[in-house]
Amino acid sequence: MKYIITEQQHNKIIDKFISFQFEPHDVEKSPKYPNLFFWTKNGERIVAGNTEHKSVWINPQVLDTLTSMFDMDGDETAQAIIKWLDDHYGFGDIDIYTS
Repeated sequence: MKYIITEQQHNKIIDKFISFQFEPHDVEKSPKYPNLFFWTKNGERIVAGNTEHKSVWINPQVLDTLTSMFDMDGDETAQAIIKWLDDHYGFGDIDIYTS
């Protein structure tokens, strides 16, 4: 059986799945470098960011899960995460790194 969903519904599902991957998380700030922050979930670092350079590192396992779950390529996955980070945390235009 096939289901047809609209692009808006698809985007809502992606948003909810990203929220599931990232939330809830603990936030750590670097005492030595005030522009750096880290998100951990279940003891694993899932995001590292630099507010000065407007860049974030995303755990490759999280990216792989999103990419395979929604049959997206790497750029589509990155754009979905950028949109999620902006919608939920106001990050604006940022760069995502995975290595």
